[in-house]
Amino acid sequence: MDRKHIWEIFLNFLKSICDNWFVIVFFIGITVLLSGHILPQFQYKEQALLVGNVVVFSSVFASFTRWVSVRGIVKKTLNEILSSKEFLSQTKNFDSVWNNLVEVAIEKHNPSLKGILENSSVRAYIPQEGELFYSTYSQHMDASWVDEGKRLVKITETTKITVTTKDRSLNRLSYHFNAGMPIGAKWKYHINSLKVGTACCIDRVLVNDAETDELSQEDKVTIEYELNLEGNTQYQIHRVMHREISLDYEPYIIIVSGKHTLKPEVSFASNGTGIKAAFNSTGTLDEFDTIDGRNNSSEFTERHPGLMLKGQGYIICLSK
Repeated sequence: MDRKHIWEIFLNFLKSICDNWFVIVFFIGITVLLSGHILPQFQYKEQALLVGNVVVFSSVFASFTRWVSVRGIVKKTLNEILSSKEFLSQTKNFDSVWNNLVEVAIEKHNPSLKGILENSSVRAYIPQEGELFYSTYSQHMDASWVDEGKRLVKITETTKITVTTKDRSLNRLSYHFNAGMPIGAKWKYHINSLKVGTACCIDRVLVNDAETDELSQEDKVTIEYELNLEGNTQYQIHRVMHREISLDYEPYIIIVSGKHTLKPEVSFASNGTGIKAAFNSTGTLDEFDTIDGRNNSSEFTERHPGLMLKGQGYIICLSK
């Protein structure tokens, strides 16, 4: 503690005395104490000295303890504790502070949202235990005709991801894809290649054959896998997927990320077939930038300028 800090504490202490009723009691005590010293013939001299000492000491002590608890060391220490990483690392403490932050923000900036905007809705965007992070993400889509007369398009989707984990312990990366098609259409959906680094993981892929959903009157197909990531903090994922899309039946691809993704890059090329695609982000705070080619054309590359949050994504609409 240097001289400047000591002087600051002293000034704050004096301010605390002047700001409170203790100063009045203090001067009363001084008056009583002086009367016992200055007036030698005062009948109650001993009592005045005793009362004066007690009042002066009590007022100074009360002022000091109030300053310490409200303005001084205790307040500073409590603030440091309540805002410390150690305190907030406990889920119960974090949730309590987080709820207060959201409620104060609502009351201060838009009270009409009170009772409508739930804390959990905002909390969902904050990293949770066991979540993975896509530190790099690129996806390229090549389009070609399966049958131009029937306006059936084949998309070969090549995705490269760098997955970053909290530590080297076991983490699981899950993938779930589902698509619908007219009953009996038999369009093809399958993963051609899946690797973690150089290790082939195609045996982890589970494809459920098309099953008819009577409620939606569609055939449904699902593809899923779960990869165990352990021993490192970064993993290179490479996936090649094949899908067929009719331009007359839901001619679009929707991607919604379940992970925080840094500057995802998406490209499209139709290789002179005349197939075009229009790219639009969905739910992102910042729009993707066209860094090559031209959106709504046969060839382009789009890149998000920053962090794409969970639940955000993009849509690619195909046409001729």
